[in-house]
Amino acid sequence: MGRRRVNRHQWADEPDRLLFHDQAHDIWAKLDWESSEFQSRLNSDPPIDVDGCVYLLQSACISAAAVTDWLRQDLQKAAGLAGASLDERAFRAEIDLWLPDLPLARAVANTFKHREYRDEGWGNAEIRLITVFEPEQRSRLDAAHGTDRFENTFAEEAAEATFRLAFRRRDDSREVDAVEFVRQLSSGALRLLDANSPGDERLFVTKPRNPSAHAAGGS
Repeated sequence: MGRRRVNRHQWADEPDRLLFHDQAHDIWAKLDWESSEFQSRLNSDPPIDVDGCVYLLQSACISAAAVTDWLRQDLQKAAGLAGASLDERAFRAEIDLWLPDLPLARAVANTFKHREYRDEGWGNAEIRLITVFEPEQRSRLDAAHGTDRFENTFAEEAAEATFRLAFRRRDDSREVDAVEFVRQLSSGALRLLDANSPGDERLFVTKPRNPSAHAAGGS
């Protein structure tokens, strides 16, 4: 049995009815806010809202994937109006140029959406929460190590510590600091948008002529 056709909603081309947004640049603005807020919270004075930082990191990944999806739709529509089609290979090359770690963002976004680990080609990524202790804190932890005071001492010092979030491949071949990762998502997405305006036809390819239609027209 074939797939059942799903009719498009009458408001399909008006996402702003639910989102207040209808442009790829609008989604970039959301991504940029998430990036700035993530950096601000992670670099704030302790105690740090780790859960809030993780939520913002997840949202930034979802927004980055959405920016490229919305831009693809804009380019496909513009190409169609010009009697052409979008050169998908060239478009992917643009994404690789400006957003080299988009596969990692897509892995996070799709894992979040499907509740199932998705790799998306980045390579067995895992997120790590890294506690960063000051030298004085490490001295107090070292002094308490091996004693019945260690658990309470660790809890006290951790509450005043700073944290890093990082993605690491299981084989430790690469680690990506989450702050730099999110910052690059925002700056790279804006460069991608600016370099690929729907009015620019360099990513368009002319649709091949239909030989049968041409023959019919010439008879």
